[in-house]
Amino acid sequence: GWECDRGYRAVDDACVAVRVPANGYLSDAGYGPGWRCDRGYRAVNDACVALQVPENAHVDVSGYGWACNPSYRKQQNRCIPL
Repeated sequence: GWECDRGYRAVDDACVAVRVPANGYLSDAGYGPGWRCDRGYRAVNDACVALQVPENAHVDVSGYGWACNPSYRKQQNRCIPL
């Protein structure tokens, strides 16, 4: 058997370069597109799009979502005072 070098993926009988979008990086995962988005961005189709973080919120610990600051709670796409 054979396997592709890092940064390439098997397509039929060849190794094809993984296209990493702006604000992304190569992933070591053996599944998915072969890349992940930087913190503060999320994958949308073949691109990494900046998160829309509302007022009184911050990028969450995962880096791919947001959470309300202390003394605020999430209501739809915004943070309201408790």
